[in-house]
Amino acid sequence: MCQHLTRASVHAGSPEAWLKWQKKTLLEDHQGVAKVIRALGYQCTRARSAAARRELETVLGYFRTNRGRMRYRALRDEKLSVGSGVVEAANKTLVTQRLKRSGMRWSRGGGQAILTFRALDQSSRFDAAWAQLMAHRKGQFAADSGPTVH
Repeated sequence: MCQHLTRASVHAGSPEAWLKWQKKTLLEDHQGVAKVIRALGYQCTRARSAAARRELETVLGYFRTNRGRMRYRALRDEKLSVGSGVVEAANKTLVTQRLKRSGMRWSRGGGQAILTFRALDQSSRFDAAWAQLMAHRKGQFAADSGPTVH
């Protein structure tokens, strides 16, 4: 999000102030995305060149496409992280510590199977998932052992 705003800010009259204001609006205002989209639309109408207008329209398209993911204020109100640091740390814990040990080699399917179970274990959902899997398999076995017609 920041890199896109930075690209657009170079076309503003006061780039640093514009960028700071848009970031603050996105993070602190419940209507922040809509306000940033309006500001970008305004910048498009004032673009000094066709190249500037195309770049601003690209940034505007990004915000329109991803507006549903940019509920930063609502997420912060719920005490949820809005940065990528939590995901990156989870990746390090979940993937690196399990799949990248010395001498390990995994096929794509084998690695995915391990990561699926590791994710369930780390999120305290393993027992529920295992019970669901066993119930599903039990249903399959019951269907397989039914009468056959020749």
